[in-house]
Amino acid sequence: MSLFGDHTKYLHSPDPLFTEFSALFVILSAAVFEVAVAISLFLVHSIKVRAFLTLWLSSFFVAYRIGLWYYHPTRVSCGCMGSFSKWVKLSEQTVDQIAFSILLFMIVGSFLILALHYFSKKVQVEGVSK
Repeated sequence: MSLFGDHTKYLHSPDPLFTEFSALFVILSAAVFEVAVAISLFLVHSIKVRAFLTLWLSSFFVAYRIGLWYYHPTRVSCGCMGSFSKWVKLSEQTVDQIAFSILLFMIVGSFLILALHYFSKKVQVEGVSK
């Protein structure tokens, strides 16, 4: 998303879900969380913590999208991808579906890693106690 061009009207208008904040504030806040999580993913060595951070951040994005679908059911996309759909010559709806699929992949993958970690620890503990 660019701060210049035809998106300035969108960026300075109220966010569709959090109407007390501008879309720019919500997008910049999300970007700060994304960067913080990305840095943490590089610095933290625990696979469990990495999976949890990915699950945590992805859950916020999915919750935002569900909120948009609930309160604005006719809205085609969240608008967070800016003019990316024009760059790749795909419809906004197609780009939104791809982005949502990636989010689901991140959530399912993180959840599976956490579940496998939990069950492998449980099997190890039960194996030791027998």
